[in-house]
Amino acid sequence: MIGFLKGLFGDRSLRSVMRYSGTILGGNVAAAVLNLITLTLAARLLGAAGFGSLVLIQTYCQVVDMLANFQSWETVVKFGAVAQRERDWPRFGGLVRFGFFLDLSSAIVATLAALAASGLVAPLIGIGADQVWLLRLYTLVILFNLTGTPVGVLRLLNRFGLLALEHVLLAVVRLVAVAAALFLDAGFVAVVLIFLGSRIFSFVFLFTAAVVVMHRQGRPGWWRGSTGRIGEPLRFAVWSNLKTTTAVPVKYFDMIIVGAALSVEAVAVYKIFKEFARVLNQVTDPLFQVLFPEFSRTVGVNDSREALGLLKKSIQALYAVMVPLGIALMAAAPVVLNLFFGRPYVDHLDVLLLFIGFKIVFIGLSPLNPFFFAVGYAKYNTLIALVKNVLYALALYAACLHFGLYGVVAAYVLEVVFNFGVKTVILRRRRQEWRAA
Repeated sequence: MIGFLKGLFGDRSLRSVMRYSGTILGGNVAAAVLNLITLTLAARLLGAAGFGSLVLIQTYCQVVDMLANFQSWETVVKFGAVAQRERDWPRFGGLVRFGFFLDLSSAIVATLAALAASGLVAPLIGIGADQVWLLRLYTLVILFNLTGTPVGVLRLLNRFGLLALEHVLLAVVRLVAVAAALFLDAGFVAVVLIFLGSRIFSFVFLFTAAVVVMHRQGRPGWWRGSTGRIGEPLRFAVWSNLKTTTAVPVKYFDMIIVGAALSVEAVAVYKIFKEFARVLNQVTDPLFQVLFPEFSRTVGVNDSREALGLLKKSIQALYAVMVPLGIALMAAAPVVLNLFFGRPYVDHLDVLLLFIGFKIVFIGLSPLNPFFFAVGYAKYNTLIALVKNVLYALALYAACLHFGLYGVVAAYVLEVVFNFGVKTVILRRRRQEWRAA
């Protein structure tokens, strides 16, 4: 076993991926721990009902933002990498400018849409009439979300340390502010303003960091770059946005569906449980950010053998990390719930343990997602996401009505089995096509 692990992690290509992923992971894990403490303090301060309302306000704005916001970082990385390799800096600058245009235009549209629909949506998701103005105020977080392109630039220029620093700084600022609010016995309005202000701080930091890095690397005139033909980048950005849009049910609608099928208190419990499980996602999220360009480079030069080798090694490495991490998380869950959250959360401990258990089983397969996207199946990826998330939303509502919070676990299992199953079938049946791509 020791020899297998040494051989696995001694592989040069995997070691490079793991090094960059580790940089992001360090920031993500630190931020996740701090965010969990912050949520604990916020839940204590607001109570289950107040905390549930805060979650619903955030969820509404996140959903609108996800529906309208382009994933411009993927476009910047995919096409900017070619310009960078060819040292075509005018083209590089033009792509950055194009990305900023996508970010700004989509942010304005999303903010206006969120404001227009707030009065209608608020009562449907359980937001009281006295809290609608806070919901509308929180839509400012959408307007300041201009970070898609800055994130893409920092990833492309290998400044993963700055991305990790942003995660930690955001978590620290939020924790200090919420702790002060708890000490001062501040109310619901203060907590909403804290979460709004901290998100705006995060967006300003990333934008400034990207501009400063480009300036220091000799790209001060990026806004004067030649955009050139934007047909292909625009098509890619559209498909990327559709992929993200179809992922909204898994990411955010689950909160709203749980609230509609059960109660606001159930939303609070599920939110905390989801944050627990997100500790595992802190490993896979940075891996996607690094693997996507790596797979794109190898498949793009017709080296599918190397790409498949990296895919296999990535899955093995993930399981080597995730199994012990998941077991430790399951062991810590009852202690943390008893010490910090109380009876409403402890009563559903078995749901949390079951959720984490299935996460461990399936999350090791996650490198298949960036591989499938890098192969060039953007349209297939979008269609799969659309179907699986419709199934997920319907299954979640029905399962919660019949089985309570256990329905969340059942819907999750259905979603991941469908996702990985269909992608595996497509890759196998079209093997000759993508191997020759």
